[in-house]
Amino acid sequence: MQIGPGENTWAVYERWLRWAWAGQVLLLLADLKRVAERLGEPPPDAKDSDPRKVAAETLGYVRNAQGRMNYAEYRRRGLPISSAPVESVIKQLNRRVKGTEKFWIEGGAEAMLQVRAAILSEDGRAERYAKRPRPRGRAVGSHRLGRQRK
Repeated sequence: MQIGPGENTWAVYERWLRWAWAGQVLLLLADLKRVAERLGEPPPDAKDSDPRKVAAETLGYVRNAQGRMNYAEYRRRGLPISSAPVESVIKQLNRRVKGTEKFWIEGGAEAMLQVRAAILSEDGRAERYAKRPRPRGRAVGSHRLGRQRK
């Protein structure tokens, strides 16, 4: 992608990355706007790889997200700046709940996820739940998986 006369694309990318990482979103926006204006508007049928479309979409994304891009402050506070941990947990849950040979009675998966979340929260709620008296009886109905007991 030609960004500007004599500009090295990789160097520009690194500059933008440094600005984003440092929370200098206004500098990033100004440079993105310059590049988007230089490239011009993408045509309606532009491919996803068209530099004009890439620049316009990136500029729009940064404009919309600028209030959430204070990464330097987030790092100072020890907050996560990536969605990777959440995406990883979702992937693990999907494998465990939706995997092959997994069958759940109505409400079973939801109950299991609530118990697991209580355990992971480490705030005592799982222990309090375990100490509460519960009614005794069958854990599943007599029509489990469509079969009747005789």
